[in-house]
Amino acid sequence: MNYDLNESLLHLLHRAAQVANERFAREELPLTARQFVVLQAISDHPEGSQTDLVRATAIDRSTMADIIRRLHKQGLLVRRRRRDDARAYSVKLSTRGEDLTERGRLAAVRTDDALDSGLRSGDLMKLVSTLKTLLNTSELALVPPTEANPAHTIP
Repeated sequence: MNYDLNESLLHLLHRAAQVANERFAREELPLTARQFVVLQAISDHPEGSQTDLVRATAIDRSTMADIIRRLHKQGLLVRRRRRDDARAYSVKLSTRGEDLTERGRLAAVRTDDALDSGLRSGDLMKLVSTLKTLLNTSELALVPPTEANPAHTIP
């Protein structure tokens, strides 16, 4: 069986993610693109639980716990036990976290703009739409979210 990586959706999506992450890293922020995604999700879901963040980002529970632990250690987050469930934490941005999230948003916009610069007019909207469709209709998205598969619907 012949398999051409240059025509492989699996490979091309992986490479596109690498390019996007590398471009974001050029912004010289003290966080990775994935950490920024978590900070933005916290900003979007203030006082949310780590479970809420797993649903919002599709990052698995153990990876999310590690990211939260690192961001908290850097002073970017405030964690509190939830009143309704003493086993769970609610998470919100510290003042320093809010500032870095805003810087991350600007870096993400510049990254998006750099990635878009090589596309023809209208291609970005088609690409985003196609990726949303792929994520919403893939076999993984059809399985209810679990710790092993936190797939979710992209709006």
